[in-house]
Amino acid sequence: MTTEEVAPEDLVSAFVEGFNARDLEVIGGLLSVDCQLHGIVEDADTVVGVLDELQSRSPWMSLARAELGLEPVAAIWIPDENQRYRPVGYFGMETNAAEITRIELFEDVPEELLSETPDASWAASEVESTDGDTASGFSSGPLSN
Repeated sequence: MTTEEVAPEDLVSAFVEGFNARDLEVIGGLLSVDCQLHGIVEDADTVVGVLDELQSRSPWMSLARAELGLEPVAAIWIPDENQRYRPVGYFGMETNAAEITRIELFEDVPEELLSETPDASWAASEVESTDGDTASGFSSGPLSN
């Protein structure tokens, strides 16, 4: 956790990069000690654990930097049945001057969401899911309702 002031879009970018690299140490370093996740988790270590579980259940999931209005967010992309990536939701984040203090999962894609698209390296890194999840959404992830 840092003490330098960091712009919200830079925190979201670092979160996206850490998530896609599967680097939980980087993600943990971006979170406040009392970071909340989706209203069910209220400390950074547990948030990191839930994100690790989410990655384990959905190894083909990738994030991209995005904007919803003026707010930076992390768009969630998964492959469809033809292995083409499509957005299925996003992580909204609240930040203070230096850390992410809250992460919310939204399982919709508003028309106003402007997202980068996956690059060729995402499509080239095929990962097979063996846990029964489908590529059509979050069938059994830790944050599903």
